[in-house]
Amino acid sequence: NVTLTGYCIAETEMTQTLYGKLSDSSESGNIPKQVYYASVSTILESLNTNTQAHFNIASEAQWEYAAKGGAKTQGYKYAGSDNLDEVAWYSGNAGGKLHEVKSLLPNELGLYDMSGNSMEFVLDYYNPYTEEDVTDPVSPYIDSNSHVTRGGEYSFAIENLTTYARYANRI
Repeated sequence: NVTLTGYCIAETEMTQTLYGKLSDSSESGNIPKQVYYASVSTILESLNTNTQAHFNIASEAQWEYAAKGGAKTQGYKYAGSDNLDEVAWYSGNAGGKLHEVKSLLPNELGLYDMSGNSMEFVLDYYNPYTEEDVTDPVSPYIDSNSHVTRGGEYSFAIENLTTYARYANRI
């Protein structure tokens, strides 16, 4: 059993335009910006400085709960639908490229691209789940420098885009 206390999550992945503003680059566009995990802390520092807020990367548990629709869940296999073409860019419809955010339907919480388009790093390191009851869990570094990514991406096959699929990616 997992208990989560309050948190907020962005309705889309970070876009190239937002990345350009936060990193002083000339990148722009409403397409997700794919970044290595090692770059996340620099981007978050810039975002927090520019907004005077405190943003952080979501934990795996927070991400999964949000992807499944939170308290509004309808129990869909993918984030927002059982029909993947309605909510996700994947190997069957993406044409081998990223697509603009908000170009398909959101999930029950109004979150876009939680399945497909661009995979998303979460705070956790890739380790087996624990059997004990936990509150706001974050899987620590143990013996792997792989972080968890969730959601899959535009090049993934349909079976790899469920809200419960998780992957290990090197930082």
